[in-house]
Amino acid sequence: MSYEYLILSYLLFSLSFLLFFRVKNLIMILLSIELMLNALNIAISNIGFIKTSFSPYAFIILLFAIVAAEAAIGLAIIILISRRLKTIELDFLTFIKEKYK
Repeated sequence: MSYEYLILSYLLFSLSFLLFFRVKNLIMILLSIELMLNALNIAISNIGFIKTSFSPYAFIILLFAIVAAEAAIGLAIIILISRRLKTIELDFLTFIKEKYK
């Protein structure tokens, strides 16, 4: 059995998880979430390949639809924030949240 893709998926998920907590840019945070979901898709497709089943592939198609919708909505929100506040840094957004609480 081939577990190389599961190792790749684990490494990709781990790196994107670290990126999620290290960066302060909203676009990079959204990108790390996308990478985590793609790592999940790689793992599910490899499990479907190892078990020779077609049911995980239906779940992958559903996940691709969710990822596309999440990316579109997330980018739209980030564009609205950047137009209104002229920045996409997370520290500034938390400062505004604390100021107007």
